[in-house]
Amino acid sequence: MTVPIWRRWLLFASLLAVGGAYVAVYAFFVVRSENFIVAQDNRKAAEFGGQHPVVLPASWTFGKGSPDDGRLGFGWRTPFPVGAWMAANDAWIVWIPEQRDADLILTFDIAVFTTPASPRNRVEVSVNGKVLGSWERGMPNANSTIEVRVPHLLLHEGACSVRVHIDHLKAMYRSDVGVARNGQELVLTAMTIRTADGAANTP
Repeated sequence: MTVPIWRRWLLFASLLAVGGAYVAVYAFFVVRSENFIVAQDNRKAAEFGGQHPVVLPASWTFGKGSPDDGRLGFGWRTPFPVGAWMAANDAWIVWIPEQRDADLILTFDIAVFTTPASPRNRVEVSVNGKVLGSWERGMPNANSTIEVRVPHLLLHEGACSVRVHIDHLKAMYRSDVGVARNGQELVLTAMTIRTADGAANTP
């Protein structure tokens, strides 16, 4: 018996609908699981910050064996001999500010690795969800520090969640030589915090 053409089209449409629903559900759970991991790692960093109050001015270094690595949230590879290397396009540093009545200056000692095909990369810094600046980095200024001013209104309660974003991250890590090879990468070696004295964001 020949199946009517309308039934074949109905079956085809049903299969498409089921496939689309599967993709949507999978994407939903992937996003939710990523958000859960981000929140979990950042919560651990906030708990560490609560146990280790910040006395200004503060200076932190990151890398294997550093006591300051506990302030790193989601998105960093640890431990490494020198610095914290980004493992995702977004990475967090979480701490508990004790001084909330003055603007703060955050200074990041970073190095941005680029490729000949993509000689420039953009770094963006946000604090508690507010973007405070973005910077282009390449060979001429790959090791230039980044400095942001944090308005005290962003520090009114809870933890201070600093998000470091990089547009391109295509690292191929070589453990035998300890550096990123044939890829784009960002490494954070140190961070300092001080009260503001009229400084502006660095270019």
